[in-house]
Amino acid sequence: MAAKQKEIDESAIRKSQIEYLARERAERNRHVVGKCFQRRNWYGEPKTGHECWYLYMRAVGVNKDGNIVMSEFETDTRGNTTFRERSARVSAEGLEEISVAKYKEELDRALKRLMEQSRQAGLCGFRAGAGGARK
Repeated sequence: MAAKQKEIDESAIRKSQIEYLARERAERNRHVVGKCFQRRNWYGEPKTGHECWYLYMRAVGVNKDGNIVMSEFETDTRGNTTFRERSARVSAEGLEEISVAKYKEELDRALKRLMEQSRQAGLCGFRAGAGGARK
């Protein structure tokens, strides 16, 4: 019985420590929310600068674990555009901060590129309110 109580007490202590660390991490990361960043990205080991592209990020929040939630997008050298939200233990250290205007400019460029690719593939032309029916 005493061993079971000790296990329960240790579990409560661990839970308390995890919650404390999450609050501490959240406090440390809150100042990043709203800021925008870019960093170079590549496949494998780049041989030239032409094999690199930028990954653009905007800190959109802090999750329950205190980690920064980043909204990200990139268009690689093959023309593949990816959008994702990441909330891993992301750090703003080592990232190049950019203006919100620059972030929005690059986001608009990526969205226009996607729309053009969709048009060329015949994926555009849906009518609003038509239940997704094609024109």
